[in-house]
Amino acid sequence: MGFDSELLKGNFITLLLAVLSRHGEMYGYEIAQKLSDETEGRISPGQSTLYPALHQLEADGHVVAHWREVGGRKRKYYAITSSGKRELARRQEEWRQFQKTLNAVLGTA
Repeated sequence: MGFDSELLKGNFITLLLAVLSRHGEMYGYEIAQKLSDETEGRISPGQSTLYPALHQLEADGHVVAHWREVGGRKRKYYAITSSGKRELARRQEEWRQFQKTLNAVLGTA
């Protein structure tokens, strides 16, 4: 089962920051695979979703990127910055408060 695209859109940046925070430096396809694996395929971002988000994170200073040649192929690797870690912590707290609020309204623990 997938998720409503609007629900995902509002949380995709948080997911990318979390993956990079837990797994360290990765290139785009690797990030997408890790996200798909960790969500049992429920979230499998395509290039048209993944790369604009990574570029925005880079522009905001939350990730840094550099090119590396591996096995004759050039790949752009992304790593979370200190600013990205602070942003992830802020988003995680915001999510906890949102979840608490939803649970109160829905009547779930």
